[in-house]
Amino acid sequence: LAVATVDIKKKEILAGPDILSRGFVYMRESGEMINEAQRILFHALRECLNGPDCSEYKLKEAMTGALQPFLFERTERHPMILPMVMTPDEE
Repeated sequence: LAVATVDIKKKEILAGPDILSRGFVYMRESGEMINEAQRILFHALRECLNGPDCSEYKLKEAMTGALQPFLFERTERHPMILPMVMTPDEE
């Protein structure tokens, strides 16, 4: 699970990205890989937000597209990636 809180209108990453893993790798033993994956996600989100027509769907696509090749290169496995984008409530 890859989670980030993003304000699309202001083009800001408010929290995260965070990665939760269940049954893929041991978080304690793979801390460096998880940290690198978070950096990759941050840059993918930033790039999408700086683009002309960023949306929640495109952010999720960017997250998955950035993580899949990285994780396969590091582990030679194809884990299920569930991107979650949370946005602030607007009144």
